Amino acid sequence: MGATAIAISAGASGQAAAASAAAHRARVTACQGYVRGYAHESATVSEMQEYADCVELLNPTPMSANAITAAKVALVVILVCAAVGAWREARDDSSGGDLLSLSMGAVMGGLGGVAILLVVGAIGFVVTA
Repeated sequence: MGATAIAISAGASGQAAAASAAAHRARVTACQGYVRGYAHESATVSEMQEYADCVELLNPTPMSANAITAAKVALVVILVCAAVGAWREARDDSSGGDLLSLSMGAVMGGLGGVAILLVVGAIGFVVTA
């Protein structure tokens, strides 16, 4: 890909990001006005849903402590599995552990970590369901 194509792509991405930010600001402004003028007594179901969506947009619910802990555990498991995969590949490789084999070991180890997390999550889902 030439420098011109990269510059055009970067410009298009920047324009898309700016348009998305402008749309978000417009939605926030519209929601602020909607929440101020909301009349609960005479609201229809669709108006109540719109109000709830606006409240969620203006005051998003933060992640729970359990979700943050689960994300941290998942990240650690994937990184440890990737490190173990790279180490095993370097140990077993007869060419002296070139960068490609180390990278492949890390990728395969990371995928193994993802597989472990999926199996544990599926078992947890089945047990608690």
